[in-house]
Amino acid sequence: MRIKEYRIDTYGPLADTGRITLGDFNLFYGNNEEGKSLSIDAIVKMLFNKKSDLKHFELLDRVDGTPEGYLIVEDESGNETKLPAEGDVSKVAG
Repeated sequence: MRIKEYRIDTYGPLADTGRITLGDFNLFYGNNEEGKSLSIDAIVKMLFNKKSDLKHFELLDRVDGTPEGYLIVEDESGNETKLPAEGDVSKVAG
């Protein structure tokens, strides 16, 4: 499974990212306080939509609340799922 695309509309001070299409290898880079860690925090929260699953990532909780946006994940067969609208990563990965 891989994240094919994402968009973060609002999450704390993070500005609208617009539609971000990812390739096979992606590097998040930038100056301090430009939103790299906050973007990863939002992506994790969108992947693991249930609070019980997020307990494993308690140190990534930089902002209270839930990010608004989406992830499109693709499984090994090429099937795409839009998260969190269609569930969470456990639905895709079993």
